[in-house]
Amino acid sequence: MLQCQMICAAIVRQTILGPAIAPAISKSYIEALRGVHPVLEDFKLLHRAIDVKELQAEVRGAELENVRFAARLFAGQRGDPTTERRS
Repeated sequence: MLQCQMICAAIVRQTILGPAIAPAISKSYIEALRGVHPVLEDFKLLHRAIDVKELQAEVRGAELENVRFAARLFAGQRGDPTTERRS
């Protein structure tokens, strides 16, 4: 009787959940343990370095703009330096 109930339960599970999907294990790759060289770490580090360089360039540009504004003030030019000059 117990065996019959188990078979019926398996049939019900299969009809409700659908057939089981078995992935091809030979075609998949999972790095379970941390290796000597992580897969994406070099990529992330390279792009973080690029991001830092971009931000440093932005900061240098802002500093140069501040120096230009200060030079305009010392030269007596009190107008708004961000507006275009009219002909």
